[in-house]
Amino acid sequence: MTTDTVTLHLPDDLYRRIVHVSSLTGSPLERVIVRMLASSLPPLPDDFAPATCAALQRLEQLGDSERAGGRNGHDI
Repeated sequence: MTTDTVTLHLPDDLYRRIVHVSSLTGSPLERVIVRMLASSLPPLPDDFAPATCAALQRLEQLGDSERAGGRNGHDI
């Protein structure tokens, strides 16, 4: 597997949580971050229809409020 280098600017509280997970598991910080990212991103099968891929790309470009249909976080 090839790798690329990425520089991330993390909020302090998130960084501390990742460091804590790293120390609890005995895993290197980089491995913890890679696993967290990999587990939060859904796999996209290569055999999706082009229309489905286009719809997913449009959905990714929407803001959070647009994805929720314009509702705020207080609506139930």
